[in-house]
Amino acid sequence: MGFQADGLEIRRPLVRKANDGSICKWIVNVQDRLCTLKDAFENVPLCVGFNIEVKFDDEIEVSEVDLQRVIGTVLKEVAMYAKGRKVFYSSFHPDAVDLLRKMQTEYPVLFLTDAGTHLYKDERRNSIESAVELCLKCGLQGIVSEVRAILQNPELVSKVRDAGLCLLTYGDLNNFVEVLQKQKETGVDGVIVDHVLEMVSAVRNATISGITFNIP
Repeated sequence: MGFQADGLEIRRPLVRKANDGSICKWIVNVQDRLCTLKDAFENVPLCVGFNIEVKFDDEIEVSEVDLQRVIGTVLKEVAMYAKGRKVFYSSFHPDAVDLLRKMQTEYPVLFLTDAGTHLYKDERRNSIESAVELCLKCGLQGIVSEVRAILQNPELVSKVRDAGLCLLTYGDLNNFVEVLQKQKETGVDGVIVDHVLEMVSAVRNATISGITFNIP
């Protein structure tokens, strides 16, 4: 799909979704091919771990056949090219994380959740409590929550930890060192940030380097 390494574009062009929800062809000034998972494994230093998020459109119902096809393709690439690299899988799709655990047990699987900061028809996506229940039911290793839910209700950290799960957070607020400090104090296991080098430097300067990714 899209621009290829040999300079050819196959029949299925790339498309994008506009802010109004319409779908249009992805037109750019300079064409280049998309980086594949194989490319990433082969060109990123082995010491760098991968959080492989398996994405699906929130507004489209995905069949189990399509879930298995997408996940199976990802797992095949990881099996071929990971070569001992630290990896964990994550997804916002409840059925996808269930399948990720059923189809492999070598790497941890974490459930991504907005934790009520945005509501969905699928109730499994709408709270930390529901996320914990899903993780225990499916044998997952932890939760990646939108950070605002944790800042607003710090007691949720102990609910996750008491269930034997690890807790990571994501979100724009994680680009502020004060927010990282607060999460360290409440027992959050790890954080996902956009400005990695900047935040690592800030964390070290603030002597809060105890925040690390710690995945069972």
